[in-house]
Amino acid sequence: MTTITILLTAACAASGPACGMLEKLESASLLSADFSQSDYWALTRETESSSGRLLLARDGRFLLDYADPEGRRMGFDGSVVYTVDPLYMQVLLDPSSEPASFTALLESAGDPGLATASRISGDTVFVELEGEIGQGISRMSFAYLISDSLPRVLSTYDGNGNRSTWTLRSVSVAGGDPGSSFEMVVPGGYEVLRAGDL
Repeated sequence: MTTITILLTAACAASGPACGMLEKLESASLLSADFSQSDYWALTRETESSSGRLLLARDGRFLLDYADPEGRRMGFDGSVVYTVDPLYMQVLLDPSSEPASFTALLESAGDPGLATASRISGDTVFVELEGEIGQGISRMSFAYLISDSLPRVLSTYDGNGNRSTWTLRSVSVAGGDPGSSFEMVVPGGYEVLRAGDL
């Protein structure tokens, strides 16, 4: 159920509660942040946590550089989703996988068929969406700051009770070409596997 947060060009509905944030993201080509992720699995009642640094490009590329274990990375270079696993010294390639889009989820705020609620507390805008959001998600909440219009929290819920929450810190955006930041690098001695070959 993990939703990879990818920033794509966003159309902003003038009255939507996410409008300020979407306009800010649309004007940037790259977002970077420290992240903490928590995934709750309803069937097993287990919670998995991870953290690290992320880079998100408006064109769909992303990189998650995990803090633990060091060297664990997951990314999308524009053509293939890849995972670098230092525990098994492997790189897993999944060219058929399409990463989920954070901005596409947020654009759901403009869908009149979804129940939307929003509130402001201090410098933070909180938005709740409920309905058929897409990608198996039935409910979503997110928060962004008024002062910089950048996201700080995204939580998604599916119909089975599973939940993923991303918390972002030290969020910044930049313009220009992000260069080779998202390029897959295979460390020396690692085995490269394709998802279909497993």
